[in-house]
Amino acid sequence: MIEYLLTTSPVLGRDLAEEIHRVVKSSLEHANKRQNAFSQRELEAYVSMYSPDEMIVLKKNPIISAFAFDNEVLVGNGFLAHGKIPDFAANGIDAFLYGVYVHPKYKGSFTGIKIYETIIEHARNCGIRTIDAFSIFEKNLRHYLSLGYRKTGEVEFTIGDFKFNFPRVELSLNPVETIAV
Repeated sequence: MIEYLLTTSPVLGRDLAEEIHRVVKSSLEHANKRQNAFSQRELEAYVSMYSPDEMIVLKKNPIISAFAFDNEVLVGNGFLAHGKIPDFAANGIDAFLYGVYVHPKYKGSFTGIKIYETIIEHARNCGIRTIDAFSIFEKNLRHYLSLGYRKTGEVEFTIGDFKFNFPRVELSLNPVETIAV
């Protein structure tokens, strides 16, 4: 049985950071094998953003993390950064979805959907109104759009020798309604 954990201040020790990297890498490799969007070197450069050292750094930012475990083995994760992060605040963005990653063995098990819904529900309850994201695969872009995101432009960045340009999307969340008693 898959167990889900939501945390707003993750303690990312080395072991968990390595497990996150393993899941992100296998998820992206699986998607790239099906969609053939990147060369092996480009994919390795992109995956390097999720290296254990980079993941440990995430704890310096306000973040909502959701994890899926099957018998204490990490099989999926998702991250949403929020708060007064200068890059977001300057653009009127409340939060940035780093993504939802699921080990290929668990694709089709609704694990990714559960992780995503857990993050979005918590974000809405925290008063987050706008979530920004970008899509590195065409299929993911279609999925974001089906979830109510709208395309807002492009995001461009460089990792090592590679320049990446991806569609940027934004989701407006309806605030949680409170009933006066």
